Amino acid sequence: MQKASLPLVLMEKQKKFSSFVGVDDEVPNNQGSVQFKIYGDQKLLWDSAVMKGADPAKEADVNIKGVKKLLLVVGSAEGDMNNDHADWADAKIIYSGQKPLAEEVLTSQPSILTQKPAATPKINGQRSSASARLAVFIHNPSNWKAAYRFSVEGLPAGLSVDKQKGIITGKLEKTGDYKVVFTARTNLEPTNADLK
Repeated sequence: MQKASLPLVLMEKQKKFSSFVGVDDEVPNNQGSVQFKIYGDQKLLWDSAVMKGADPAKEADVNIKGVKKLLLVVGSAEGDMNNDHADWADAKIIYSGQKPLAEEVLTSQPSILTQKPAATPKINGQRSSASARLAVFIHNPSNWKAAYRFSVEGLPAGLSVDKQKGIITGKLEKTGDYKVVFTARTNLEPTNADLK
C-alpha cells in the first residue's frame, strides 16, 4: 500500500483540525480507493475508512487540544494506485498564538541514485522503430573530454546519419525490417548497438 504523509509540529494553543477528504472528482465513479488517517502524538484520532470515486466527501473535524505532533496520512486502500487521486480540501488548523510548522521530512542526506558515468560511450534509446524518423540518443556525461564520431552500417536507402550528432533522419524508400549497426566512437574506444 502506497502512502503519503505530512507531519506538523503544533504549538501550545491549537484547538482543532478540519478538512473535507475524498477521491478527486476527476476520477470516474467507483474507481480509485483511498483511506485518510489523522494521528496526534502517534495516536489515531480519525479514520475516513475506505473511500471510492463515487463516494461523497467526508468531513474530518478533530479536536487537537494538547497535541504536539499532528500527522496527516493518505494511502492507497486496495493496493492498485490507479485513480487514487486523494484530496484534503479546505484543510485548516484553528489556533491562537504561534502558527504550526511542517516538520522536516528528510531524515538523511540526499544521495544521487543515478549511475556514475562510464569511461566509454553508452548507446541508449529504442532498438526498434516503425517510424520514418529514428533518433538515437547518446549518453554524454559532462566530464568526457572526447569528441564523438558516429557511423552506421546497413542503413536503408532514404535515411542518413549526422556524423557529429548521431541522429538518424530521413524517409524510408521501402518499408521493411532492416538490421543496422550503429557505432559511436571517441578517442577512448567504440561502442556498437544493433538496431532493427
